[in-house]
Order: sequence, then structure tokens, then C-alpha cells
Amino acid sequence: MIWPNGTVFDELEEAECMRTKCASLRYVHHCCNNWHANGTQLDQLWAFSGTNGSEWQTKVFGSPEFKLPGPREGSMRWTNVSGAAVSIGPLPVGTQRTALYMPTSLRGAAFRVELDSKQIYAGSTLSNTSNWVARTVLPVAGGRMLTVVVGDVVTNSTQFSLVGATFF
Repeated sequence: MIWPNGTVFDELEEAECMRTKCASLRYVHHCCNNWHANGTQLDQLWAFSGTNGSEWQTKVFGSPEFKLPGPREGSMRWTNVSGAAVSIGPLPVGTQRTALYMPTSLRGAAFRVELDSKQIYAGSTLSNTSNWVARTVLPVAGGRMLTVVVGDVVTNSTQFSLVGATFF
């Protein structure tokens, strides 16, 4: 199975589509969701910390540049600011799980995820191997607010990254 942008579903996405005929599966990029009829509304799910999101930078790889929705797109947001956060929500109605795409690398950092201001998960994107499509899947209901908070940043070369989210 493939996303409309031509990227291949992973095993979790494919299982969800087989279960619900893809009715409940929606990928939302960190920005620029103009291919959806309600793209502006989906862009507004994201609130990056700092004045107008200034604690985060956008990194554009240029290729692939898809015109249709799907993970594994050509850009991401990154930060090297301790305590920088991104709030996502309220989560779309019908959501039962959310996959947060946070690439891992030698330049990663610790993070925690809060649901309605209560910590529900702690992890790290620091890894000896780079994985562009690394993700964390969390059981969360629609209508709630998720916040990802970056842990202590040790060096300026840290790049905690976030690409997007899939809502199941």
C-alpha cells in the first residue's frame, strides 16, 4: 500500500488501513498541508515555541517534494534550545493513537511528551544510527492536546527534529 504522495506505508500504517479501509489514517506534516481541503486547519494543529516559533528552524531537503499527503517528506523542524516545545492539537476527532515522526541521529536529544499538561512518555532521538522515519506511537484520544518538550541540550550541534504526525 502507498500514500497518495507515492511513499510506501509501513507495517503499522498498512495494518490500520486494512482494518478501517484507510478511513481513520491521516498524516499531517509540520507545515504546508495545502494538499488537504482543510490544509490551513491542519497547519494550525502545530504551535512551535518562541515568538512565532522562533525556537525552531525549518530544514528543507528539496527532494522529495511531494504535492500529496504522506510521511517521509522533504522537510522537518529542528531545535537546539533546551525546553523548546511544540504543541499539537486539539487532536482530530476520532484519533485513538498518534505516531510522532522524530528522526534519530548522533545529534538527537532527550524529550518528553505531555498529554493535557501531564507527562505520558519520555524518550530520546539520540542514536548511533540515523533514522529519518523513526517514530513514537502513543495511545491518545481526539480532542486532546499533545506537547513535545525537548530535554537539556548539551551542545549547539544538537538537532532535535520533528517531521510530522500520523493520527489513527
